[in-house]
Amino acid sequence: KQKPTKEEKEKRRHRQDIRSVFRNCGFKKVSSVSDKEFTFKEKTSDIDDIFIFENIIVLAEYTCSGLSHGKISAHLLRKKILFDIINNNKKEFIKFLEDKFESFREARDKKYSHSQCELVIIYCSRNKLENKHKKHLPYVKFLDYPILQYFLGISKVIKKSARFELFCFLGLEYDNIGEKVLDISSGSPKCYKGHILPEEHSSFEEGFKVVSFYIDAESLMNRSYVLRKEGWKSIDGLYQRMLIKRKIEAMRHYLDTQKRVFINNIIVTLPSNKTKLLDKSGKVVKSSEIDSKTQPITIQIDEGFNTIGLVDGQHRVYAYHEGTDK
Repeated sequence: KQKPTKEEKEKRRHRQDIRSVFRNCGFKKVSSVSDKEFTFKEKTSDIDDIFIFENIIVLAEYTCSGLSHGKISAHLLRKKILFDIINNNKKEFIKFLEDKFESFREARDKKYSHSQCELVIIYCSRNKLENKHKKHLPYVKFLDYPILQYFLGISKVIKKSARFELFCFLGLEYDNIGEKVLDISSGSPKCYKGHILPEEHSSFEEGFKVVSFYIDAESLMNRSYVLRKEGWKSIDGLYQRMLIKRKIEAMRHYLDTQKRVFINNIIVTLPSNKTKLLDKSGKVVKSSEIDSKTQPITIQIDEGFNTIGLVDGQHRVYAYHEGTDK
């Protein structure tokens, strides 16, 4: 038996990394579909992998082609024809997959209709693909190698709880994921009891109000985001480092064995367009009407992921992640 070449090893490792990200985030890979040739709308081709999470269907295409002689762009161009056809006929393509592949039919949750499914195409290149080629496929999500390694890193640490940031990268809306698409009341705000502290009690500059309240870890992780230096968002001024696995594991062990919770504060930013501060009568508290006394209020925050920014305390929050351990 011949030993695999360096290129074959790289290709295998690239595919394994992508599969690990989706597996860690709670997706299941559809067996017996990878690299299987099919003909849809008179176009014959194949798809490298298909991943499913509830009503989300991700079609993944991989390449380790080099930069020389335009190999990457040529590969993308060949796939563009199929991608365009699928993107313009999503419901029909989902039905086609059900008829063509028994494994896909068994993996897809039938409680979601074809129109309630979210179909996303991702293109994963091991080498850099120039933006001038990406712009011809605006509906495709490009999982570039640095972004892949970022998601691989966080999904190894916080497992299924990394899916919320992955949803955001895939361009998915909160109300269109899973059972929320079946719930006509999804997106309704949640309320939390707390207090508002004027500047006199916080030492912040005039105009800055501090709100103190309790929120459960699951609700916070569903909504939170962390602006990390190694992240995928193109934003300047990022300061948070990647999650440290051994630190998370130690904190998680402490919480489990001691049957306790962390009692010190974390610091977050609340979404200005999705947060309301209500007084005892249920009326919105106006900043100009806040006096020098600390007063009880109700904090109303709309549901939706990627809305609450974790400024300090990311390890304490993600120690509660949805993992695969006890």
